Formats: sequence, C-alpha cells, structure tokens
Amino acid sequence: MNETRADPRIRFLNDLREAHDRSGLSYREVGQICDIDHSYVGRILNGARIPARDVLINLLVFAYGLSRLETDELLVLVGYPPLGRSARRERGTWLCWTHPSRSAAKEPVPADQSGRSAAT
Repeated sequence: MNETRADPRIRFLNDLREAHDRSGLSYREVGQICDIDHSYVGRILNGARIPARDVLINLLVFAYGLSRLETDELLVLVGYPPLGRSARRERGTWLCWTHPSRSAAKEPVPADQSGRSAAT
C-alpha cells in the first residue's frame, strides 16, 4: 500500500505543499493574504504546526484558491469537519488524525445524534 494513502498526515502535507507550489506565491505573500506571519506559513508547510481550522480555510481558499471539495478533503484529513458543518458538533465524527502535540486525554468524545457528548 502506498504510504501517502495510508497516513492521512503525509497525504495532507503533500497535498498542501502541492497547492502552495501551484499557487506560485511566496511565504510572505501567503502570509499577507491570510494575515499571518510568513514563518508560520513555513512551519505549517513543513508539518511542524497544524493551524486552527479558520487559518487553514484561509490558506486553502483565499491563498491557494482550492475548490470547496478540495478544501473539504484537506480539512477532513487533518481532523476538522468540512465546510458548512459545526466544528463543535461534528468534531468526534471527522477526527482521523491527531497532531502529536495534542495529548490523548484531549481526544474528543464522539457525540450522539442529539449533538451532546456521550460522556456527559
């Protein structure tokens, strides 16, 4: 099995880097478009940081011009719900990869159909 298909993190990073390369933008230009520091853009593209969902959406849509389908695919790969879905309600459903800096104790608890956490 191809390693990039097996590991969502590797696929996410490869797809994100490809989108950046296709855009032809420098880190500074991406930072200006998304109102973030250019060094943070570099850390995101090198896999050292996973941005918050809103920052990632800004990168994907505004800086890289990805379609909604492409944006949704990358959001889901990194563990965020796709566009138009409630991040709070759907978090447990869409989580497929957790950044190593997040502790196991902070893993989301899957929600029941009412949207309430099964643990409460």
